[in-house]
Amino acid sequence: MLAWRGCVLSSKRKRPISLLDVIFGSIGFPLLSKGIFYALDTWLLSPTLLPYPLNLSGIGFIVLGVSLASWCFRVSLALPKKPVLVIWGPWAHVRHPIYLAGLLVNLGVAMMIGTALLVLEFIGYALLEILFDTPREERNLRRSFPDEFNEYSKWVPAWIPRIRKRTRDQQS
Repeated sequence: MLAWRGCVLSSKRKRPISLLDVIFGSIGFPLLSKGIFYALDTWLLSPTLLPYPLNLSGIGFIVLGVSLASWCFRVSLALPKKPVLVIWGPWAHVRHPIYLAGLLVNLGVAMMIGTALLVLEFIGYALLEILFDTPREERNLRRSFPDEFNEYSKWVPAWIPRIRKRTRDQQS
């Protein structure tokens, strides 16, 4: 059983998770969909929503998303063979860092290209992640790690990262 986005890894996987799995799993789909929507936008000659200097701010979101995804990948390399609930690294700040990385890249590309069709595609992608993927993943994690995940979900937010660390009183 492998639930990469659910932070549960098992030794039943025939090959280890590679950087390509991470890139195409969380970032590749948004970029591929952006390419398709960009081609449609160019064909339809849609006007851009953001003027030139503002659309470059999308680069920051792309860099942030790629950095977050690579941090998740580096943490996954150090995981034990048996299934564990990962609560360190990026998962100590947000419960769904890989989904968040994909959303950040998606938002960055939508801002850079800036057409209405891409903004609508980003909104649809974000809604699918938030309304369908996240609840399914959390149900699976609650089933696999009932006590640990309930405690973890009390302290770590799902989407907006918590930067400050817990105090000793909060950890006990």
